[in-house]
This record gives sequence, structure tokens and C-alpha cells, in this order.
Amino acid sequence: IEFPSEVSPGKVKGKSSFWGLGPSIGLELTYYISKKFSVFFNGQFSLLAGDFHTKTSYEEFEPDTTPENSEITIKNSETRISTVEQLQVGIDKIWTSKSLFVEIALGWEIQVWEKQMRLNYFSTFVSPPSGSDLSLYGPFIRLKLGF
Repeated sequence: IEFPSEVSPGKVKGKSSFWGLGPSIGLELTYYISKKFSVFFNGQFSLLAGDFHTKTSYEEFEPDTTPENSEITIKNSETRISTVEQLQVGIDKIWTSKSLFVEIALGWEIQVWEKQMRLNYFSTFVSPPSGSDLSLYGPFIRLKLGF
């Protein structure tokens, strides 16, 4: 398929996944308001070696020069090392009995995944960017059970 240089997709759909394995180091500071209620701050750094998979489809090219070939799909899979930084702030409540404990934490977290996501296939078809980090933030809930 040969496209003129000014053709760009009207719709770009992308899906990516990453799995990794590696060491994590962190620090947690906790202030106990009472024996079973606390406020905490948690910071972690992880180094992950794993695989990144992506599939991107370009559709509805404008101007529409080839209606029979209106979709291009690009797949990419590569192994890389990623770093993950995570910060959490929250409150924690624990219930205990003789042989069991239940702990619930509510809070806010920020995660930054460096070198995890490459956006070469998620931009325009003509001039893709060279790379990107992935940042996530929002509320979280954590439940721990122990016996």
C-alpha cells in the first residue's frame, strides 16, 4: 500500500500490556492515632525486567484514497527493563482476634512507570513520537487478611 505523505488516520486504536519481575525497595512511615487506627506514607522503587506487547490499528484514513485497504495494524513485542516509582498516602484500620487480623487501608497513590510504554504506534501515522512514560494516580483501597 502506498499512501501520500499527507494521509493520516481518522481513528487510532491501541492496546498494550506489560508484565515484569524484579526487586522492590521502599520506606513506610506510620503515625498511630490509636492502637488500631493509623495514617501512613509509603514510597517504593521497583526495577522490573519484562515483556511489553502492543497492537495498534489505524483506520478511516483521510483523505480516503483506498477504501478496500482502510486499516493498518502494527504489532510490537519487546523485552525491556522498566522502573516504577510509587507514592501512597492513606489511613489504615485494623481488627484483630486471637488467630486472625483484618486490615483495611484507604488512600491516594501516584505511580510512574518509566520506559514501560513506547508511543511510537499511538500517534499520527506520519510523525510518531519517540517514547513516553506512563503516570497513574488516584484513590486506592487495600484489604489484608492474616491468620
